[in-house]
Amino acid sequence: MFKNKLITTPLIISAVIFIVSVLVGLYLYDGLIPLVGDEVTIDNIEIGTIDILKNNLLVILSNIFFSIVTFGIYGVISNSFNGIILGVTMGLAYNKFGLKTVLLRILPHGIVEIPTIIVSTAFGFIVVSVIINLIKKKSININKLLAEIVILIVSTLLLVVVAALIEGNISMFLS
Repeated sequence: MFKNKLITTPLIISAVIFIVSVLVGLYLYDGLIPLVGDEVTIDNIEIGTIDILKNNLLVILSNIFFSIVTFGIYGVISNSFNGIILGVTMGLAYNKFGLKTVLLRILPHGIVEIPTIIVSTAFGFIVVSVIINLIKKKSININKLLAEIVILIVSTLLLVVVAALIEGNISMFLS
């Protein structure tokens, strides 16, 4: 599957957009410190694993659907927004709680969840990639491509479940 440029190139594009957006958020967070003040806390978060799972599934499925129907435009917007929010959140949390807390609260589930965001927003770019290849009259094995896409979707959904379990049962209690 990862040898198929119809999939790998869109994944790389999606990842670059997300990473650049996180860096922008890390750069911007400093200006938000006066607005947030001392109101930021990590002690009274009471979100259950099922609520996290429902939210993350909704986000991932929305990313897939809207990225496809907008030919990737929604993916750019979603990755930019989520990346900036993550960068700002990491910056604010680092400033208030330190690096250890940021890493313990974000890294355990983020290492699984962030790739699901990147993959789910890449589907619109995959559609564009297929269209470009069809316009160029390049041969595409549609059955193989569809099988790879199904595997990618199923894998992504399984990772969303794993990320929710880690976030709801482990990450929330680390600091």
